[in-house]
Amino acid sequence: MTESEPYEASPCPPWCEQLQCQEPRPEDRFHQLARTVPVTLRRRYPTGSGVESHPEPAEVNVVVFTSATAQDETWVSLDVGDWSSTITVTLESMRRVHAVLGEVLGAAEA
Repeated sequence: MTESEPYEASPCPPWCEQLQCQEPRPEDRFHQLARTVPVTLRRRYPTGSGVESHPEPAEVNVVVFTSATAQDETWVSLDVGDWSSTITVTLESMRRVHAVLGEVLGAAEA
């Protein structure tokens, strides 16, 4: 398929922000929902006598996405852009992470 050919885009799901699914190239079209979360990261620095850690402000981008033009699963991505650290997992995998995260946060706060 060339860029000038029509394409069959899947209808936008209710959560789609309708931004990325408008890209000119079909392989770049995704239904997505993105949010940015301010966080404090623990950054570790090597020193002459070992390693020191310091809190640093950062942003985590949380994105849910699926292809707008091909059969694809729905994916969830957590991206710390400045550090180029990303995890992208299926929606079902992120549900499991979410459940365990709630469990460990509850234990840590008890």
